[in-house]
Amino acid sequence: MEKPLVTFMISTYNCDTTIDEAFESIANQTYKNFLVKIIDDNSKDHTLEKVKNWCERDERFQLINIHKENTGLTSSLNEILESVDTPYAARMDADDICLPERLEKQMKYLEEHPEISVLGTWAKDIDENGTFIRDRRVPTDHFNIRKVIVKASPMIHPSVIMKTEHLKDVTGYNTSYRVAQDIDLWFRFIGKGYKLANIPEYLMLYRVITGHAKKRGIKHRWLDAKIRWRGTRVIESTPMERMTAVSIPILLGIMPSFVTSQLMKYSKYIDPRQKTQKTKK
Repeated sequence: MEKPLVTFMISTYNCDTTIDEAFESIANQTYKNFLVKIIDDNSKDHTLEKVKNWCERDERFQLINIHKENTGLTSSLNEILESVDTPYAARMDADDICLPERLEKQMKYLEEHPEISVLGTWAKDIDENGTFIRDRRVPTDHFNIRKVIVKASPMIHPSVIMKTEHLKDVTGYNTSYRVAQDIDLWFRFIGKGYKLANIPEYLMLYRVITGHAKKRGIKHRWLDAKIRWRGTRVIESTPMERMTAVSIPILLGIMPSFVTSQLMKYSKYIDPRQKTQKTKK
């Protein structure tokens, strides 16, 4: 087998109803030169059994550890990162779906744009049953990514490919954050002078669990605000930008959940990430 250039980093936890479809979408990529490194984070269902089946079926899938206790996504990703020796590290969650040309298009883009350190894509949100909910768009160029990060996350975490050397240079994920670890990472990439971009094509199906807005209560939003306060200092934002960055998650946290759910329905009108280039079919 040709030496792999990309390693998918995947932490699995109680996802036995979605993992086969997720892994099938990776295995069926038109670009074949990759590995999949997996940690099972103490699943209680049949997830681990299915992971082992995949590792037997396809030598590119490798189970590198089985946790006896649940440690969370942040810690698991850093553990996987320690073992990554390919030039690129890709993200994917075990309940999302890659479109067949995701990896091929991202690798082509990175070859043509060597200045880019982190490359994501657009996605289509789906529910637990795979039913389409909405389009999820994010800024495509570094300037607008830097502009939007003050108000919202400018990258779709499971869609990204990162240069491994640069991911390790920013010391990977911050284990202080069990959630919202991705936006902290984007702040630190930008603060180090690395460039981010997104391909304006829907190359992922991003699964949104019913009631996810309710789970993001004031505790989650307060952590988000803290990350944004520190992050905007790292990227040397203006005082106004820093206050905006902190205010948004706090306001969302104190809103009743039914209000935030309603706001999601109108995201294409009010979400700053939606104001970007036209899609390529």
